[in-house]
Amino acid sequence: MPIVVKVKINGSGQTTHYNAGDLMLAVGDHVIVETEEGNNYGIVSSIYANIPAEDINPNMPRIVRCAEAGDAEVQVSIIEECREALQISRELVLEHGLDMDLSEVSITPCGNKMKFYFTAEKRVDFRGLVKDLAARFQRRIELRQIGVRDETGMIGGMGVCGRELCCSSFLNDFRPVSIKMAKTQNVSINPSKISGACGRLLCCLGYEQEAYEDARTRVPNIGAFVQSELGVGRVENIDLIKETVTVKLVVDGSVERHTYSAEDVELLKAHDERIVQYRKQVQATESGEQRRLSVTARRGDGWEDKLDTARREAAERRNLQPVGGDRAEPRRRRMTQGRAEASGERRAGRSRRSRTSRPRGGQPRNRN
Repeated sequence: MPIVVKVKINGSGQTTHYNAGDLMLAVGDHVIVETEEGNNYGIVSSIYANIPAEDINPNMPRIVRCAEAGDAEVQVSIIEECREALQISRELVLEHGLDMDLSEVSITPCGNKMKFYFTAEKRVDFRGLVKDLAARFQRRIELRQIGVRDETGMIGGMGVCGRELCCSSFLNDFRPVSIKMAKTQNVSINPSKISGACGRLLCCLGYEQEAYEDARTRVPNIGAFVQSELGVGRVENIDLIKETVTVKLVVDGSVERHTYSAEDVELLKAHDERIVQYRKQVQATESGEQRRLSVTARRGDGWEDKLDTARREAAERRNLQPVGGDRAEPRRRRMTQGRAEASGERRAGRSRRSRTSRPRGGQPRNRN
């Protein structure tokens, strides 16, 4: 039975499926494969065995043979030449003042063409750079703009999971990943937690999205009201993998939280009368607990007695003011008497300002 393997072509960072035929290969083996530009050097990244022959594309490229010692030596020299070319090309980019970042260089199997991969936020006019590169390396030059995901796949590295990056090992098709996927899976919306080495959202968020969406149809949302074996409650937390819910209940006058399987609870509609009764029970229970906690705290340090004493002292200071000696006259009585005197003076045609006809100096005022 034919064996299908996925091979990573050196220099391009891309992985492609190949028909290995009857070759016995293992992950990490070095092979020579067919490409559109000729035979190329690659490394086996994945193996798919026991595939029926009718399911294999007859036009799938084949693995020519396993790499030999001479092929490995040639590949090492090509890698060194590509590294040197990358350094020289980066210096030329600085000389031309181009806003681009060169990521990788590869040489075609025939050796007459060099490919330069770069990233840039905007379109770049690199015609002058191509002329200088062609004059420097005496080869045909191709500049290809790639995205940050492709760049990370070429460079390689380790992911936050501790394994080799998906884009550098087996992933070729970069499907769209949105923040909605992280919310659906109850993942913490923290950029450092959900971003990969490329700075974009983790590609693995899309691997199980369909399974989470399917579980969502069977598990109530957070905040929904459900009927459980202990009564009506409100969902406070959900676990989509286990398909369980944590419900807030009122049991024997106290608030409790219990975990149930999604199959063991019944989702209530918004206009259900049981929801209104549940809210009243929760409000009464929480209010009673707050009052008990308040009374307990007051009894513990004599806070209630101190508050009453302070209130009495403040009332006494507000209503009483010393007049002279040991006598005291209520403040309200003095204010009432003052208003009565002012009213009598207004009826008599006088005011407080005109009660005296003498100026401050004590001399009679000349009215002429």
